[in-house]
Amino acid sequence: MTKLIRQAALNNASLCGKVLAAHGITSTLTDTHWRAHSAPIPYYPGLVTLAPNASLPSQVFGGIKDSFNDLTPDGYTLGIEGDWWQAPLGTPALSSLPHHTPAMATTDLDRWRQLWGGPDTATPFPNCLLDDPDLVFAITDYGGGLLNLGGGAVGISNTFGPIPLLALTALAQTHWPGVPVVLWGSHSNDAAPVAAGFDRLAPMRVWFPLGTG
Repeated sequence: MTKLIRQAALNNASLCGKVLAAHGITSTLTDTHWRAHSAPIPYYPGLVTLAPNASLPSQVFGGIKDSFNDLTPDGYTLGIEGDWWQAPLGTPALSSLPHHTPAMATTDLDRWRQLWGGPDTATPFPNCLLDDPDLVFAITDYGGGLLNLGGGAVGISNTFGPIPLLALTALAQTHWPGVPVVLWGSHSNDAAPVAAGFDRLAPMRVWFPLGTG
C-alpha cells in the first residue's frame, strides 16, 4: 500500500513539476519530496512529500501536500483534508459514453481550458504542455480532465462535467494498459470517486502557509 501511495504522490509531483516548469518555475525532486524553487502559481503546492515522515527543507515556497498524512508543519494551517484513490484495474469499455478525445491542437486546448475553468479564469496550462506525450487533455460531452503519466501511475486531475471519471479511467487504461490509475480529492468531493468505483487508498492533507487559504 505504501508503494502505491508513493506512486500516487510521485505522479502528482511530476505533474506539478511539469506545469510549474511551463511557467518558468524550476523545482527539485529527491527521494523524500518534490519542491519548487520559488512561489508556485495558484492552486499548486510548493512541496509534495514522497515518503512517510519526510523531513522538510528549511525553505518552502507555498503550500505543502502532505501525501502520508503525518506532518504538523510550523507556520502552516490545515487547508484540505482528503484521500488518495485508485481506479480498479480492468475497467470495461464504456459503450454508453462517447470516447474521450485528447486535445492535440492549440484550438482544442483552448476549448478544454474554457470547459475546465470558464472564459474568465486564468489558466495554468500553456500551449507548450501539448508537446508532452505523457499529458492528455481529454474532452467529451460527458466531461473531461487531464491525464498524466509519471511515477509509475496515471493521474487524473482537473476534471469537469457530470461523469468524467469512468471515461477518463477507460481512456487511461487504453493509453497505458496495466498502469495504476490514481487521483486525490478532498473529503467534500468523495461522491465522484465512490460513484466511479474507485478504492480509497489512504488519507492525505494539504497545508497552507499561515495567512493564506
